[in-house]
Amino acid sequence: MLVNPQGVYSIVSRNDNVLYTAGITPRKDGKLIEEGKINDTREITSYQILADQIIDNLEVALNNTLEDREQVDRILDMMVFVSIDPGFYKISRVADLVSNAIIRKWGEGVIGARTAVGVYGLPSNAPLEVKFTIKVK
Repeated sequence: MLVNPQGVYSIVSRNDNVLYTAGITPRKDGKLIEEGKINDTREITSYQILADQIIDNLEVALNNTLEDREQVDRILDMMVFVSIDPGFYKISRVADLVSNAIIRKWGEGVIGARTAVGVYGLPSNAPLEVKFTIKVK
């Protein structure tokens, strides 16, 4: 299975044992599983499905990039972009959903630094987008 870019760029680029991803959105079969802004009309935990899909897409992208016997050593950095309505300030709690999905997939020891940013909009009206820097071993 492939994760196809939505423009003219690579999903993953590599420098030795460090991988840099483009922003990954919650797409399944090429389509966003949800569009629009994240806001207070729903419980924060209801957005977990978005974070889980992003991590599933990350895993596919990594599987297409990793060499034999390589595996994730550490998420050095992740930048979480949350498309929000004005007045929504629970951005870090949304980013925690991504961290939780990573911990379930690879364990607590891989979590590194994180930046969470609320934005007016994201490409294709995505509600969430995450960019990763990953050390592999």
